[in-house]
Amino acid sequence: MRNRALKVGDLVDFRSVFFGATSEKRRPGIILEIEDKEPEPFEYHNNRVSCWVLWANGRKTSEWYSLLEKYDDIPRHNTDIA
Repeated sequence: MRNRALKVGDLVDFRSVFFGATSEKRRPGIILEIEDKEPEPFEYHNNRVSCWVLWANGRKTSEWYSLLEKYDDIPRHNTDIA
């Protein structure tokens, strides 16, 4: 089981089946800040933690914590040819 704990400075990738794959130009990214927001009255979802991420393409975006994954934890295909 992999460690899901993300912290500032971690190299991450955006993962979501619903939102689709991200462009190779965007990833990876580095977490700059983690925000844990207070829920608004009558708010029913509990995913209130978001991260400011600086992506490889230079963009800075706010992403839900649950949609980020440590870059080193993602399986990669071996492209070395023997």
